[in-house]
Amino acid sequence: MNEFPFDEGLQLEVFRAVLDSPAHLSQTPAEAFTDPLLTRICQLSQRYLRDYRMSPTATHLKHLLSASMNGDTLPRAAKIVDDVFSLPPHPFPLDALLSFLRFSEIQRLTSDLTDALESNKTGLFDRSDAFEILHRADQIYRMEAVDTADEPGVLENIEGRVYDRCLDQPESIPTLYPELDRRTRGGAARGTLNLLLGATGHGKSVWMLNFAVGAVAAGYKVLYVTIEMSRDQLLERADRRIGGLTWEELRYHPAASVAKLQEATRRYSRGGVLKVKYMSAPTVAVVREHMRTCELQGCKFDMVVVDYGDLMTPLSFQYAERRHHVEAVYVELRELSLSENVAVWSPSQVNREGAKRKSQNMTHIAEGWGKNWIADLVLVASDGPGDEIHLTGDKVREGQKGWTLRYHADFSRMILREDRERPEVKKEEQEGESDGETRRREERPVRQLSPQEQERILRQERERFENRNVDEEPGSEAGE
Repeated sequence: MNEFPFDEGLQLEVFRAVLDSPAHLSQTPAEAFTDPLLTRICQLSQRYLRDYRMSPTATHLKHLLSASMNGDTLPRAAKIVDDVFSLPPHPFPLDALLSFLRFSEIQRLTSDLTDALESNKTGLFDRSDAFEILHRADQIYRMEAVDTADEPGVLENIEGRVYDRCLDQPESIPTLYPELDRRTRGGAARGTLNLLLGATGHGKSVWMLNFAVGAVAAGYKVLYVTIEMSRDQLLERADRRIGGLTWEELRYHPAASVAKLQEATRRYSRGGVLKVKYMSAPTVAVVREHMRTCELQGCKFDMVVVDYGDLMTPLSFQYAERRHHVEAVYVELRELSLSENVAVWSPSQVNREGAKRKSQNMTHIAEGWGKNWIADLVLVASDGPGDEIHLTGDKVREGQKGWTLRYHADFSRMILREDRERPEVKKEEQEGESDGETRRREERPVRQLSPQEQERILRQERERFENRNVDEEPGSEAGE
């Protein structure tokens, strides 16, 4: 007998706990829940997990219920889903919880088998019922995680592994810039987190917009989550970027602006989509929920831009320091890229030391050095001479790092152009004029003073010191 009742409230909490862990959801015996509707919801969740390799949200569960149920049971099932997702994540030890569910289901099957055997006394025993119960019990016992001992070793199946890798290479989402795509093996790969580091005024959001527009031009679907700016501000920037328009042209010449935008959108005829969503300090779970809602409406995104991740809220608030808070967000963003099979971009600020320098690198990242460890690609934007912006690949997980590319900025039209004639910036150019002048000044020979000149300077300093002491004597002001 159970030491506590496995009542409806506890069953809802248990189901809420296993939903948070896809590994445990896949091994949960759905029949362990006594409510048939909760059992059905668990089965639909497991089917969704098999199809999409992730746990469903409340919206997806209701969609599945409406497709498989009708009549009076649908409102009650929808209420159960709302009740489940209204519960906070419960700190159950999931392995122990899974064992409890299996034990509960075995206990129920044992009771059913006992009843079936008892029915034999009245001549109503059905052997098929007994075999079905025993088969179900055997399935429960065999529910366990995949053992890596059965997987081939590194020195085995070499040919199949190499050819599978060639056929299943992760697709990269290209940018507008051929040289940058070449250096990053095609752009931002699916399942990766990509950061752009830069000081204030270096156009981080403009870079994000240009990357998004480049992906749309190539036929991909992009979600732009704006946290720092309003949706209207970002849409205005997008109009300026796509149409090559200034703010004055948009404001004072609307007819000509509409004509230019309509002409420009014809270049984006490959099926690409750019959707802008404003969110105020969202969690990654909120972003994922919006993505899945759009997927139900027929728009599955290939790339997500979060502008910017430092302003997001982690799922847990149990962090004493701000840097741990921010790093947790980026861990969740990288998990989002993997679970949703998308490329994720986010800009990031530099710290105070980096803001004082003419050029920065990834060591100047603000709000937590751990973001560099988590990211797959770290680009650093810094000022160059004139209208130049330099973009450095400080971390490239799949490729060579340390290169710097040259771009020309037209912030009035939100356009960044790659320099096709001189794409790469040489090391001597990166030092900058101010650094070179400093070095030449330091290398300039210092004239040595003669003993007579040294004595004269010391005498002048001594006289200046004595005169200052006389002026500072008490009562000197009154005497004057």
